[in-house]
Amino acid sequence: MLSMTLHRRLGCFAIALGLVAMPVASFATLFVVSIGSDSNTGTIGAYTNSGAVINASLITGLNDPLSVAASGGFLYVTTLDGKIGKYTTSGATVNASLVTGLDQPSDIEVSGNRIFVADFGHGSIGEYTTSGATINASLISGVHSTGIAVSGTHLFVSSASEFTGIAEYTTSGGTVNPLLIPNISPFDVEVSGSNLFVWSSVGEEDVIGKYGIDGTAIDPMLIPLIPLNSALAVSGTDVFVVGDGFVSKYTTSGEVIQNPLISGLTNPGGIAVEGPSTVPEAFSTWWFGLIAAGLLGLAQALKARSGRPTMPTAASNRAI
Repeated sequence: MLSMTLHRRLGCFAIALGLVAMPVASFATLFVVSIGSDSNTGTIGAYTNSGAVINASLITGLNDPLSVAASGGFLYVTTLDGKIGKYTTSGATVNASLVTGLDQPSDIEVSGNRIFVADFGHGSIGEYTTSGATINASLISGVHSTGIAVSGTHLFVSSASEFTGIAEYTTSGGTVNPLLIPNISPFDVEVSGSNLFVWSSVGEEDVIGKYGIDGTAIDPMLIPLIPLNSALAVSGTDVFVVGDGFVSKYTTSGEVIQNPLISGLTNPGGIAVEGPSTVPEAFSTWWFGLIAAGLLGLAQALKARSGRPTMPTAASNRAI
């Protein structure tokens, strides 16, 4: 029979293993655009989901960066000089001129091996491969959009010029609903699961509204914002909003988590998130310490027990 000390150690170790399965906040990485104060001074900074700085100057020397998308370990960055640059999420340059010839590319989304970009100056939505090949530079034409979102084969486009609202298209360029969400002045749109999150202006204020993917209004005033906001991103149950020098974090139900989450930014612009919305607790440093302590204690107990004489059994007594 095991000693009480060993039982206790095994019990503690089992508890630690059970707690390992508990989910916590994600280890997703935020990538935030800073436009800079002059030509070629733009940057992309990397931060944790809890706002800690990973590298505030992950990518530097950008010429007026506007928006960023993260996918598959790569960052795709649009710049005011009409380019899309490709970088690794570690900051290495893959191709600073992956796509050229754009005019004020205001927003970018990546789905699989396809890039969709809102080419504001040309009044179109273009489609390219993640290797930079042009599929259709005018996949959707006649739309000066500042925000797009992709979900499966659906493409959601915001516009406050040709129409005031959110339109829905297929990723092949077909029109599904030209006024999916009407009568708003949108700047950006993001999709998460079965919901759309739309940043728009209402009177003198900005708001993020929540809608069903079918356009049904859930809460058009989900998150009231002050003016001078510039972008939003949604990841899991988190909503990240870029403001004038800061990033704030909310839940998809509208509650404030931390405001500001990140501060001290210089002319921030677009934002992208890469990583899971939740991770096993085993990835927490605290739990790693607990597990290590449990393993060490268990090893010591087993070692001590192996040096003790064993209790004779009935069969061994009979053999004597």
